[in-house]
Amino acid sequence: MRAGKLTKRVTLQIKSVTTDGLGSETITWTDHATVWAAIDSITGREYYLAAQETTTVTTKIKIRYRRGVTPNWRVKYGNKYFDIEAVIDTGEKHKELILLCEVAQ
Repeated sequence: MRAGKLTKRVTLQIKSVTTDGLGSETITWTDHATVWAAIDSITGREYYLAAQETTTVTTKIKIRYRRGVTPNWRVKYGNKYFDIEAVIDTGEKHKELILLCEVAQ
């Protein structure tokens, strides 16, 4: 992967769920790593292919390979948050990950 295409700084966050004594759940997000990324909107054929995985994918975020990234994580970019819908290890070569995301609500 060429580093020149990774021009955005994003933060990968992990979700934690805690339960109080009354059974109410509280969701918190913890920063895991700040990495360089490429962020692109998905259009045309890419959207069609991504829709087979999920129908709400709107953004593709490409990062260097990191072990353990799952769809339970999210990506923070500036003051935007993206829920990860799918994690693709391109060619299973452990060189890059493509995160298919939607804007968090």
